[in-house]
Amino acid sequence: MIENHNVSVPLSPARRQARRLRIAAAALLLLGVFGADLVYWLGTRTVHAPNPLPVAGEDKAETRRMEMIFGKQTIFLDQLGRNLQRPGTQAVILVVVATLAAGGCFYFARLLDHASDHAHGPDNRDAGKR
Repeated sequence: MIENHNVSVPLSPARRQARRLRIAAAALLLLGVFGADLVYWLGTRTVHAPNPLPVAGEDKAETRRMEMIFGKQTIFLDQLGRNLQRPGTQAVILVVVATLAAGGCFYFARLLDHASDHAHGPDNRDAGKR
């Protein structure tokens, strides 16, 4: 008896959707890495005008006045805002978000494969792997 392993088995809709999710996840990872690289490269190449406002915490009188008006969280929020404007921070955030989104796509693709395996029973599991 001759077995033909080159025969293509039609994919179920769940497996087709899982394949699309894996492709989307790979595209997200690539776009995230290249996008972060571009954001960092462009951010480090541009000339930033100096900010005329003092950084919270540098001038004690200004810091105290800001605490009295807005509360103690003002210094934290000011430093957070300034850190978010840095190209390195933006690049890291972009990579983290792309990785989380791709991870979600990979997770749901695996769930679809698992559901497809259980829906077709144990006989068809081996047929799809050939």
